[in-house]
Amino acid sequence: MEASQGEYTNQKESSLLHCDSSFTSSLSGEMVTVEQTPMVHSFSEDNLRTIPSQHSARSIGQIRADYIPFFASHSEFVSFDVKDSSFLPHRSLRGKTSNTIVVIPSMDLDETELKRMGTTAEFYEERQLYHLFLLVRDPSFKIVFLSSNPVDMITTRYYLTLDGCSDSELKQRLSRLVLLNPRASDCNNHTLSQKLNQNQKVLHTIRNIVEKFSEGESPSCGLSFFCGSENGDDISDKLKMRSLEANGRHLYFGSKQGSREIFRKCGVPCAPGTPDVEDDDLLSTPQSGHSWSRNHRFICDPHNLAIGIARQIVLKNVKSSKWVVKLNQGFSGKGNACLVLDDILEKKYTDASGIPLLGNELVHAVAQDIEMKFPSMNFECKTSSWIGNATHTGYVEQIHRLGVIAEAFVEGSVVTSPSVQAVIDPKLEGEHRIEILSTHEQVLNGQVYTGCINPASEPYRSQIVMYTKRIGEALAEQSIVGHFSSDFLAVKHCINGIDHWSVIAIELNLRQGGTSHPYSTMAILCGGHTDFEGVFRTKEGKQRSYVATDNYIDHRLHGLKSKDFLREFSSTSEPSIRELRWNEDTKTGVIFHLLPFLEYGKVGFTAIGETPEEADVLFKRVSDMLRDIAAKRHIHNSLNFPEDTPNED
Repeated sequence: MEASQGEYTNQKESSLLHCDSSFTSSLSGEMVTVEQTPMVHSFSEDNLRTIPSQHSARSIGQIRADYIPFFASHSEFVSFDVKDSSFLPHRSLRGKTSNTIVVIPSMDLDETELKRMGTTAEFYEERQLYHLFLLVRDPSFKIVFLSSNPVDMITTRYYLTLDGCSDSELKQRLSRLVLLNPRASDCNNHTLSQKLNQNQKVLHTIRNIVEKFSEGESPSCGLSFFCGSENGDDISDKLKMRSLEANGRHLYFGSKQGSREIFRKCGVPCAPGTPDVEDDDLLSTPQSGHSWSRNHRFICDPHNLAIGIARQIVLKNVKSSKWVVKLNQGFSGKGNACLVLDDILEKKYTDASGIPLLGNELVHAVAQDIEMKFPSMNFECKTSSWIGNATHTGYVEQIHRLGVIAEAFVEGSVVTSPSVQAVIDPKLEGEHRIEILSTHEQVLNGQVYTGCINPASEPYRSQIVMYTKRIGEALAEQSIVGHFSSDFLAVKHCINGIDHWSVIAIELNLRQGGTSHPYSTMAILCGGHTDFEGVFRTKEGKQRSYVATDNYIDHRLHGLKSKDFLREFSSTSEPSIRELRWNEDTKTGVIFHLLPFLEYGKVGFTAIGETPEEADVLFKRVSDMLRDIAAKRHIHNSLNFPEDTPNED
């Protein structure tokens, strides 16, 4: 890109990718000062024409703010001088002239567990680019988006031109967007929020940008994190801006053990498991030192875990032959392991005289056998093992660091995994305090999350919505605000020829997750909200649904550049592909995300249709398109292999 006058010409050195030319930046340790000029975004004319617009120009419409997933109305500030500990009276964002969201999509999960995802974990930050759709739908919004790696210009333009806007409209949208890449050579292994918290120069620049963006009547601003954290709390304090997610100190209730505590408190059924209310003697303080664990105690020793499971089997008569063991800070199911106890349930435990063991004697005998089985558990993450290796920390060490729970494995002829995404709004009271954002069927590979279908199935949808509202009220009593999602298992039983469904809660997440960006994409682009039945409807009352994945994988796509893929997808005249692109008139189509992963043979996308069936058809057609692209690349690469070189697929 050729730099025009007033731009930062050395992006790698300055780390400031796109910025208002009236700001002063000192992000790389080198002060860069430019003259005071009207706001001009640093996109050249060549960049604006990289991808042809997909449709004819459309007018920009207003959207309601009360269903925006991160609830920007939580963070209204008239002044940046004081951070008030109480919330201001509720005011709608409609009609405001300046709504600024600072997006910090830091993956603030346990760093040892994150390492199992490899160095590409930072690519998941780009799932939060759905915030850019606010620039498309509402001219009052400004976005400051931070990321560990630079966001590709082509990707940015792809999101901002889904509605087929003109170049002049695109320039206007770009003037309301700043992309920051605060890279630091001395903390490359740290999360984005850790890098920010250590860099006062970047924080100062962010505040300058927000203050500039907030000029006008009734400004509002807020920090949108992927999840709350101790670093996020510090950043919020330093910027004097309110976070739109739960505070780091509240994240205990998003742990596996904290989830079970909330479920019991609000009367939502969950699977039998340990720690149970009588297991206080098994608990101790974990070694991780995370803020969420400092004032709580967990099962942190395999021996105590075995005793807890044995108590359930012996004293609570839980005769499950399979158990799920879960690290407290595991995510996407990758911290889970399956423990099979068939032989232990069948074994007869007696003393030396042949008299059957009872009570605590039986508990300890069973626990001894259970503990011996831990090293051979089936770990959901393929890089996990009990002892570990030079690359990955062992599961047993993670138990010491994070604590662990175990639950009886739920089985049935038909078992599904629905979920509900919601937000706690501190400014609303009574039954409307908890806003249901979306319902889903989760798509799992074993216990690992790979995608979702909106909405959840009708037979139990109202029940999981009701349970989620109960859970939200219990969280609100703990002064928790922001996103949360509830994961359930639904089991079908046939009684006297009639199908019945029983639902239990299994996990609670106090953060955004794999269902956040698909819902947010649909909500912002389509305009509407989820009704009391758990179905999303546009402002005209028409249903919209989606099927989404973060995990379309085809290794033949390895090496494909996202910019090349987007150019082809956005400009081709082939009808079968054009029909997949976002249609501004029908509010249906496909939107891609996680585009940096394409080079590694993986990509994510959301297929939005008028019904779940239509969305599924779109999803399958996109999958077919990607398979065709992969096959053509495979043939092309095969033709270029030397004869003595094996073609490894």
